Amino acid sequence: MDQSSKIDKLVELQKLLEAGVLTKEELEEQKKKILETKENEEPESPSIIDSEELAPETSFFQKYKIAIVGASAIIIVALLSFLFFQKGQSSQNISNDSEEEAQSIVAEAEQDSIYLVNSVTEELHYIFCFKIQGEAVSGYAKMAGNSSRASLEGTIDKDRWLIIRVTEDKETGRFEGKLDSDSFSGTLFPPNGKETTSWNAKRMTKEQVNELENKVNELLARMPVVNENQQESDNYSFTGVIQGGDKQYTFTMSLGIENDGNVTGYYYVTNGENKPVELSGQVEEWADNLQGNITLYEFDSATHKATGYYFQGFLSIEHSELGRFAGYSIEGYYKNSDKINWPFTAQTE
Repeated sequence: MDQSSKIDKLVELQKLLEAGVLTKEELEEQKKKILETKENEEPESPSIIDSEELAPETSFFQKYKIAIVGASAIIIVALLSFLFFQKGQSSQNISNDSEEEAQSIVAEAEQDSIYLVNSVTEELHYIFCFKIQGEAVSGYAKMAGNSSRASLEGTIDKDRWLIIRVTEDKETGRFEGKLDSDSFSGTLFPPNGKETTSWNAKRMTKEQVNELENKVNELLARMPVVNENQQESDNYSFTGVIQGGDKQYTFTMSLGIENDGNVTGYYYVTNGENKPVELSGQVEEWADNLQGNITLYEFDSATHKATGYYFQGFLSIEHSELGRFAGYSIEGYYKNSDKINWPFTAQTE
């Protein structure tokens, strides 16, 4: 080692001393080695231990860089695994929440159906069921105890003014009024410009409507109905009107109709002599249809001879609004050959 190299080494040692890396004893020992080194002879390489002692003090991060990097990698992997797990759990929860929400929406949509019930009598109730979507209203109308339904559609504005149209092939009525939380109050507009009437309905739940339907069905089951296979004679009382030119004649008629369609009975004019007049005649196809063309001939009650006058028309079955048998009606003409041909109508009492 030449003189210049020795000086450089000594200067480096001095810097290490000043930096606190070497103690004075270590400095002196190293100086001695450098100074004793002959020219062109390198000093003995220090051992690994010596090299670590001579190396400048490293920072904690530098000293444990590999360990820190490894630990960081493990932490990052663990963190990512945790995040992915949470994400999976979150996705599953979102999926479950979405499914539950969808089911809730369906259930809520069913619950959102509005039921209005207009009760006329114990067994006669009109039911309106509809949903509101924006300003549009749609649903159906029916009578309690009857499966037939009519279409219902309409509109509602921000003030809850409701317009409902009920149609069965054609419009059968229009309802307009205010829909409140527990009722509907408004006006019924019949078709063909007929006179309007006030109309009110009570709001009910689906469960209440079902209870009402069951109650009406029980009542209807106890109502007497016509027995189409009945073999005995049936007796019916009618009230009617004969339009005799400018004058009307009201009458009461009692008829017994046998299974084969033969008819016997009597009638009397209530705003006339009030004298009973015997009747005898026939209802065509009575056995099969319980209705048909009817001809009733007059007979003098004293002589039992035909008077030449007779009723001729059609005897038809009448039904209630619930579709049940409600009696009979006769519509036709009261005649005497070519002398008179007066229209008449009669209904069972």
